[in-house]
Amino acid sequence: MGRWGLISWIVFGLALLGVKAMLDLSSARYPDVAIRAGAATYFIPRGMILNEDTFNADLARMSGCWDVREAGMVQAAASVAGCDTPRALHLDLSGDQASHPFAGRHMADVAFWRNYAPPAQHLQELVPQIGKTAPYERPDWRLLRLDLPGTPWVYLFTQAPQDAADAGTRYAGRCYRSDIGTDIGMTCTVVERLVGGAALEYSLGPDGVAEMAQVRGDAMSMLARWRR
Repeated sequence: MGRWGLISWIVFGLALLGVKAMLDLSSARYPDVAIRAGAATYFIPRGMILNEDTFNADLARMSGCWDVREAGMVQAAASVAGCDTPRALHLDLSGDQASHPFAGRHMADVAFWRNYAPPAQHLQELVPQIGKTAPYERPDWRLLRLDLPGTPWVYLFTQAPQDAADAGTRYAGRCYRSDIGTDIGMTCTVVERLVGGAALEYSLGPDGVAEMAQVRGDAMSMLARWRR
C-alpha cells in the first residue's frame, strides 16, 4: 500500500470514529429509544436494551432507522443496516419486576420488533391445516390455539385464520408439548401483535405458561406505559 493509500485509510478510520462519537453523544441525550410503528411511537427504556452497543445498531442509527428522533447521517447505510427487513430490540425485563412482576419473572428471549414477520417455517406447517383443524379458544389466555395433529406443536392466533394471509397477520406464537396428550410442561413463544406491524415476542417456560394470563396482562400494561 502506498503512502496515499495509507493516509486514505487513516482519514477513513478517523471519520468513522468521529461518526461513532457523534452517535454516542446523540443517544446519550435520551433515556429511551423511540420506535415508530404506524401512528404509534414506543419509548423503550435504554437500560433494558441488550443489543444497542453493536455494529448493526450503529449502522441503523447512522442511516436513521434506529430512533425516530435521530435523522440519520449516512442514508446509504440503510440497505446494509437492513432497515427494510424485520429488526428487533432485544430486551432484558428482569429489572422491571417491581412494576410488572409476572413479565419480569417469566419472560425470556424478549424482542420488540418494529416490523414483525412470522417465521416462514411456522406458516408452512400450519397453513395446510386451515379449514381442516378448527382452532379453539383459551379464555384465560385470550388467544385461540390450533393443535397441529400428530405433532407436539400448538399454534396461537389472535383470531381464527381463514387463509394463508390471515395466518400471517393473526399469528400469535406457538407452543411445544413434550407429551401430546397433556399441556403439563408446555413451553410457548408468544407474539403480542401491535399497530403498524410491530410486535413484542417472548418465551415462557412451564411456570410462565401456567400464569400466561397474568404475564400477558403485564405485557399490555408495559406496552401502554411505553406508548405515547
